[in-house]
Amino acid sequence: MSVLRPLAQELHLPAPGGVVALVRRLGDRTPARVLTRSARELLLVAITPQPRLSGRQLRGMVLEFRSRRGRVRLGGGFLQPDATAPEIVRLSTPYVIDVLQERVHERVAVTRLAVLLPGSRRPPIVTYTLDLGGGGCLLDCADEMALGDRVGFEITLGRSEEPVRGRGRIVRVDVHIAGRRALAFETLAEHDRLRIVQFVAEELAAQEAPFAPVARAGRAGALPCPRQESNLDLPLRRRSSYPLDYEGVAPPGGGGTVEG
Repeated sequence: MSVLRPLAQELHLPAPGGVVALVRRLGDRTPARVLTRSARELLLVAITPQPRLSGRQLRGMVLEFRSRRGRVRLGGGFLQPDATAPEIVRLSTPYVIDVLQERVHERVAVTRLAVLLPGSRRPPIVTYTLDLGGGGCLLDCADEMALGDRVGFEITLGRSEEPVRGRGRIVRVDVHIAGRRALAFETLAEHDRLRIVQFVAEELAAQEAPFAPVARAGRAGALPCPRQESNLDLPLRRRSSYPLDYEGVAPPGGGGTVEG
């Protein structure tokens, strides 16, 4: 059972004037603005007409807004304090239900040589990507890396190109498939990030073209680890279907260890 933690330990409440959404149990959404904010309460006004709601409808209500960490969903005590002004809603003692971290960068499923540099006199780890985007990648054959480890990385996009270099953090460990790790990029030069974004766009266009060759193994297939096959030719694979970004989020089906 999940534990709902006080909002003050998680995120800041949306500021006055901020646009939010009031979401009822059946999915009806009403846009609203924040009128006032205190440490444990928000006063909201619906932008579109809203009827007087029953106690059951108010108990099933959720407040949604966007923050730097993603789309935040809050529960709490919802009340329409003025019977003559149903557009006014008060939210007291809010708590975080969840934070959906939506992808900023497009990602493509592609295998490219990657070298992890853990430092502290540990040898480099030769691995390869399973997918890649401007914000991170999924790696295979990275058994030595643990959740939360910070590493340098080099990823080779093309045979005649300089690798992109930066630093990142292991944010997911696949408990079902040995060696799979999600790496979120933390330090990456902007020109290298743009190289990745351009590379991803070109690969997506190639994979979506008519009769584009796609590896039959798909994402679930396994290639020999590069350290076992030094001359491994890394083929393209099908486009990733993961809808969320890597930061602390498990893939669909919950198959992974999630930070925090």
